Amino acid sequence: MEVFVIVTHYMNGIGESGVFASMGDANAHIAKQQMGGDPMVVKCNVVGELDDKSTVFTASTYDHSNDIHNFKGVFGNFEQAKIAAGEKGLVLNRTVQLPSNHG
Repeated sequence: MEVFVIVTHYMNGIGESGVFASMGDANAHIAKQQMGGDPMVVKCNVVGELDDKSTVFTASTYDHSNDIHNFKGVFGNFEQAKIAAGEKGLVLNRTVQLPSNHG
């Protein structure tokens, strides 16, 4: 499954600000929210088996030297996301925003 993730750049880190089913909806969200952090939309494949097709987990690793989290990828279940994020990493449960008329 492919999803579209809004990636932002703050304090030398790479974060994520939402997961969408279409590129158009992700871009519309950026415009509507007037997002900072130089946002861009990245197409990602969901890694692993999905427990629920409307829910994914984003994983971010922890960079101790800069005290920030960096987006790593999108996973179909919590267990695989936690492994990818590592011990001090961050795993977020994200509802995939389904396509609208922007798609």
